[in-house]
Amino acid sequence: MIDIETTTRRRWTTRRSLAAAAFGLWFLAAHAAASPVLRVSNAWVRATVPGQAVAAAYGRFEAALPLRVVGVETPVADAGQIHRMSIDDGIMKMRRLDTLDLPAGQVVRLEPGGAHLMLMGLKQPLTVGQRVRLSFTVEDAAGRRSVEAVDAPVLQAPPQEEKE
Repeated sequence: MIDIETTTRRRWTTRRSLAAAAFGLWFLAAHAAASPVLRVSNAWVRATVPGQAVAAAYGRFEAALPLRVVGVETPVADAGQIHRMSIDDGIMKMRRLDTLDLPAGQVVRLEPGGAHLMLMGLKQPLTVGQRVRLSFTVEDAAGRRSVEAVDAPVLQAPPQEEKE
């Protein structure tokens, strides 16, 4: 003989369990999507003059987990590249970097005189007051890639550093 009351309670308990599990998965997915993997602050692009084919961009990067910047794109230039400037024996040298390591919890600064972004093949002059979209392709230790974007102002000089 089938006990209808017990069967109904089991179905109700199963439905509540499934609903709770679905809500839990939704909550975790929403929370993970809202958690920043990469925080970019004080990003800015140096203003250019008419006919200038390249521009430099800078910023402050902080990753929640070990990441590596493996690509840079922007709609205002044909290509974005990571460069590092150094002075060896009194001679200024600039080298292209294939990647930029971002250790977890550490601040990595791209600044004049050091590591920076080069925007190559500008499509137009960049004037003070404009905003430039910079999209960074980052890769985690497992090789998973994501794109993080920031809209950086075009400035003549670096902005005031934010308090840490």
